[in-house]
Amino acid sequence: MSQADTAPTTESKRISMLFQKALASNSVREKNSFLNELKKLMKKHAADYSAAIAEGERLDAAIIDVKANFNKVNEQYQELKNSVSFLTELEFYQAGPDVASLKNMIESLERDISAIGPLPDRDSLQSLISSSTSQQQLYLDLLDFRENRLRQLVDALKQRIRTAEQRLECASVVIDQFGSISNLLDKVRMLQEENEKLKVRRIRFSSESLLRPRRLTKCEPATLRAFLVALQNELAVVRGAVAEAQKKSEDSISRLPDETELLNQLIVCPTLKFSEPLPPLTQKPLNTDEPATMTALTDPEAAGAAADSIEMQLIQADNQYAALKEKTQRLRSELTLRKNAERLATETGKQRIEKLHSLNERLLTEIHALQEQSESAESSKQILTEMLEQVTAERDEMKEKSQKLAQHYQELYDEHLRMREEFRRTWKAGAGLFRLTELFGRAYLNQITEQNEYTNQVCAFTPKETPSNVPDFTENPPQVLMKFIDDIHYELLRRKAAELVRKDKARKSMISRRLSLICQ
Repeated sequence: MSQADTAPTTESKRISMLFQKALASNSVREKNSFLNELKKLMKKHAADYSAAIAEGERLDAAIIDVKANFNKVNEQYQELKNSVSFLTELEFYQAGPDVASLKNMIESLERDISAIGPLPDRDSLQSLISSSTSQQQLYLDLLDFRENRLRQLVDALKQRIRTAEQRLECASVVIDQFGSISNLLDKVRMLQEENEKLKVRRIRFSSESLLRPRRLTKCEPATLRAFLVALQNELAVVRGAVAEAQKKSEDSISRLPDETELLNQLIVCPTLKFSEPLPPLTQKPLNTDEPATMTALTDPEAAGAAADSIEMQLIQADNQYAALKEKTQRLRSELTLRKNAERLATETGKQRIEKLHSLNERLLTEIHALQEQSESAESSKQILTEMLEQVTAERDEMKEKSQKLAQHYQELYDEHLRMREEFRRTWKAGAGLFRLTELFGRAYLNQITEQNEYTNQVCAFTPKETPSNVPDFTENPPQVLMKFIDDIHYELLRRKAAELVRKDKARKSMISRRLSLICQ
């Protein structure tokens, strides 16, 4: 096989020729050689085909990029076309403005700037005209001055647009939160009055380490736990002081005197005469005139001072709540300057919308944070209020209990005085009866003429007396017997008079009830 025969014009023709030769050949060796050559050509053709496919994919990606760039350029072209579309409406003049028209334009620009705000600089048109040396120099200076005024007018208009946008944003916030500007002003006035009151409290407790105002929402949990433990300790100390004061007031009540002491003295000295004064008691009853004792019983207001610390904590919570309100007032005070907001018809671009959204989100975030802080301070205030109410209730309960104890003690003391007076009268009557019985016994023993063993035993325990000392009850009754009879007669008369008075009162009450029934 010659080389000229195996050199086709193209690779596909060469593959076709090799395939036909392999089919036409009868030799196995030639067929194998044709097939091997055909495999080599096919491998090369497959590599070239893969390369062509990769190149086609690269060209497709390049076409996509070109189309994207074309679309982007087209969008920029449309945007630029829209931006410069107003230029077709402008009137162009071939000749430039003269000096007089420039002066009029500059004066008009200054009037427009002054209507918006003060002029930014001190340069004036008259000083510029007087400082020019030639007409050409004046013309150039006026052109520069006009450009400067135009820039100042653009800056003033931009500032006015920003102010109007802020007023619109704040006006919407005011409408949503308060409903109207008057409601906002009323709220601000109320917060200012409350702030003045809270400033006085802050100054009052600023020197106290535990009661001075703090921002509890910014404190660490460990600090809050320490404050809670300190308040619990103070409350425990207050309750301990109240309990100690109650215990001291109860211990100050002395016990009632024991009347058995008089009976012991009567047994030891049976010859005590009834006319002698009553022997003094070793124990004295409680003196109700002592101010310290009765104050401990009837004035438990001293125990109420223990609740002052809880009230201090309540004031501290009020101060924290006032601080949060003050911050809210500071944020909302800017709204008072924007009460005459005007809605300007300006184009709503992407930059302005993003700015409005960002400002709205920032204000909402601050308002939510302040609301959370206010709710936290309000909950702390509620807790301290409940603690104060509990301590106040305990104080009132102890006051009522002390008053009942004092009233009960007074009743017992009055009963003790009445019983002591009754005992005094009974003791006198018993002493007289004892003495009279003794005299009767002696008189009876003296009238016995015959001595026996009983009379001898009695005489052994009685003193020897002369016959002149023996009383004679028939002819000359002793004074003891007469006094005893008078006392018994007086006691009977007293009891009869008391019974008559009681019956008279009962009769009068019955008559009054009957009269009331008749009147009805």
